[in-house]
Amino acid sequence: MENPQGASLSFAKVRMEGYDGYKKKEENSRKIFMNTSTLKAHLHLLLVALASTATLYPHTDKTYLSIRPDGFNSTIEYTGYHQNFYQAWNRPFGSMLQITPFYSASKDEHKLGEYFGIHDNRDSFSIGKVVTEVDPFAPPISNADLANGLFIHDQATPADQRTLNGIVSLHPHRNVFGFQCLYIQHVGSPTSPVFIRAQVPMLHVTQKVELRVDESQPVMIGKKSFDLEDFFTGQVVNVMGINQQTALENLLIKGTHKETGLGDFACSLGYKFFQKPNNHLFVSFDIVIPTGNKPCTQHLFQPVYGNGQHFGLGASLDAGALVWKNQYAHLQLLSYLRYQYLFPNHEHRVPSICGQPFSQYYLLGENGTTKPLFPAANVLRQLVHVKPHSMIDFMGMISFMCDGWTIDCGGTVFYKNRETVTPTHPFPSDRYGIASPSFSSDGTTVFNAAGTLDGSMLTQKNITMDSITTPYLLSTKFFGGLSYTYKYQAVTFTLVGGASYEYASTNADLEHYTLWTTLGMAF
Repeated sequence: MENPQGASLSFAKVRMEGYDGYKKKEENSRKIFMNTSTLKAHLHLLLVALASTATLYPHTDKTYLSIRPDGFNSTIEYTGYHQNFYQAWNRPFGSMLQITPFYSASKDEHKLGEYFGIHDNRDSFSIGKVVTEVDPFAPPISNADLANGLFIHDQATPADQRTLNGIVSLHPHRNVFGFQCLYIQHVGSPTSPVFIRAQVPMLHVTQKVELRVDESQPVMIGKKSFDLEDFFTGQVVNVMGINQQTALENLLIKGTHKETGLGDFACSLGYKFFQKPNNHLFVSFDIVIPTGNKPCTQHLFQPVYGNGQHFGLGASLDAGALVWKNQYAHLQLLSYLRYQYLFPNHEHRVPSICGQPFSQYYLLGENGTTKPLFPAANVLRQLVHVKPHSMIDFMGMISFMCDGWTIDCGGTVFYKNRETVTPTHPFPSDRYGIASPSFSSDGTTVFNAAGTLDGSMLTQKNITMDSITTPYLLSTKFFGGLSYTYKYQAVTFTLVGGASYEYASTNADLEHYTLWTTLGMAF
């Protein structure tokens, strides 16, 4: 026979357990609600930031561009990162290593072609006959954007009869293959809140500006025939007759160029304010030691790996919060904010001449000499003082984890300040001038103001620093990744695959896609 008192006690116990379960569910619901509110706030911030990048502001008449450093890339570093990092907190040595091979390729190159070209919102321009009738109501003889006599000298032929012609378009390309290595070590015990992080990319950068000349017509100079492609690739040389000129030496638009080396080395000291399962807040202070190459002026848009030899200091904030969980899976919100300030340094760059589109390629003469004419880029090369200022990279990501598998997706916003560029030495005054197409460059006639295009010689005021100043960069990136975490004795392995596509809000950047895979180990 059953004991009614025992039954009452059992019933009371069930009621008490039910009440406790209810209280736990209520507390979990409150936490989930709070974390959901946090998620909404972060998503709202990210959407506002992404919306701010929608306006395209075109730049033009530029001769230099500073690309975002390849090592300053949160998506490659943080896809699948946190599962590996959490495991390192419980491993015997408190260590973590990530090796990430990646490939990046540019897209939609015509926008950057406008950046290096002339006129807003155009990726091509014409060089040919530019002669207007005296009658203001008469149409021009030619509607070419730039006069052909400014590039290949043809003094004997009247302006309206010169045959040199072509429609020029520029299509820059940039491909990067590399390995990004990241190592993290907890200081002292594996559960220490202090950690050191070291990161360096190994990069192979390939860049070129594809030069296209449509409707090309050459010109006969002496007994040789030259076209516009010959000029921009540095092949136009004439030392005989009345049209003497030397070849282009700087800002050549020619061939494919490759550079290989270590990108900037970044070392960080971090502190974990708190770390619980699926919740954390980390802060780190960073120093950037430049190990990349310096820009070169021989070719237009030459490859640079690193930030152009600028030291940097910065800080980063890494936060994560659990927004949903059951016994099989959980959903986490992750955000990452990184700030970096780059210190000034000296670089060589080639500016253009104020008010003269594509004037870095115009022919100049040297005052008081009988030397052949030469492209302006040959003497415009200057040592300048460059202040890159600040860069900010913000990432928002949702991470869904189930049975060792993790799906990450999110977006980033990258911002880089406009550079400040100043000359270290003034351009020599009254030494050079833009040669008039009617000047007789015969090796005996002295070049002076009378032989210039506007009757005056150049000074530093005529040289525009804006042409070698990279404007602000603002870009948006969307990414996704899949990772799997596997524990083997005292080591945890994480394998990641990811992809991203970056959109630029201005034409001062290349849109590009990136593919990567990561092998991570916590030990």
